[in-house]
Amino acid sequence: LRILFPPYPHLLVFSLHGVAPGPGPPGAPGAAVSMFQTRANFPQQLYILLEEAPPEIISWLEGGKAFRIHNKELFCANVLPAYFEHSKMASFHRQMNIYGFRMDRRESNQGMHGTFSHPRFLRGHPELLATIERVPNKADREGMMMAAARAKDPVAMSAVKLEANDASAAL
Repeated sequence: LRILFPPYPHLLVFSLHGVAPGPGPPGAPGAAVSMFQTRANFPQQLYILLEEAPPEIISWLEGGKAFRIHNKELFCANVLPAYFEHSKMASFHRQMNIYGFRMDRRESNQGMHGTFSHPRFLRGHPELLATIERVPNKADREGMMMAAARAKDPVAMSAVKLEANDASAAL
């Protein structure tokens, strides 16, 4: 099995018009036409990976609301290092958790490990990727609460508590 990937996919550029090969300057051949270019974050890079990687290793599930890693060994050895700066499944799982992706426990109990989803990570909807944000960790939530308490602003404090409760419920 020979797998071909772009030589440096971590340099792919997202623009308002979708994915464009980068990192050339605007107007250069293969560069994005938008002025608003940034390096792809984890959800964007994962979306690119799912569109380009061999479906026998990782693919969207039918309906496009989740994806599955079919071959963990080939995924770690060939796909991860081609799209990210690591080849460890633990690092991949950590990034998934940071961005709020969830493993489907029902399929996990049936021996189908590696099925993941996020409500805003959908096949055919790359415009939703910009709305996927990092989940604040406990230290970040506590820091926000302490800052609001120092300001002695009861309205801000209640808003921070609501946000912290929402984030905790999502975990």
